Amino acid sequence: MNLLHELRDYGCTAEAVQLDVEHPTADSLEKIRAFAPTHLYYFATPKISSVIKTLNQGKFERFCNCYIFALNKLIDELKPHGLKGVFVPSSIAIDELPKDMVEYAMAKEAMECWGRAMNADKKKGVRVYMPRFPRIHTAQTQVLLPVEAADAEDILFPEMQQFEKESIYE
Repeated sequence: MNLLHELRDYGCTAEAVQLDVEHPTADSLEKIRAFAPTHLYYFATPKISSVIKTLNQGKFERFCNCYIFALNKLIDELKPHGLKGVFVPSSIAIDELPKDMVEYAMAKEAMECWGRAMNADKKKGVRVYMPRFPRIHTAQTQVLLPVEAADAEDILFPEMQQFEKESIYE
């Protein structure tokens, strides 16, 4: 069963729209606007490679574009249609700073700074919730060598419940 069905079974009104956040199509944006979500669960991320090299500016910029600028544009698109809260996970990589994921960790930390600025500006009217997740089993963590990672549902659902509990309608 996929997440959409689980959310619906839980009693939520949920919709999924495929969206390339770096290159959104007018059709995808229209589908999202038509649904008029009050909550956005944003899990977009570029491929996270684990090649150890020197600091790569292009890689950092791509992460920042995905985690900050594309999300900010999406919020601007959806705010007039009722958007109140955005769930966008951050990462424990900020604290752990794996040497092969420096650009990723830097961009996630920049995203948290942007999110705090959004939350501090009450005129924005959209709350950004950014829990720091540990490494989670995903398509990107499927590797030949074992990697310690948590099961997504063990981390995700308690955080989604916390997001839901906290008032985003003030």
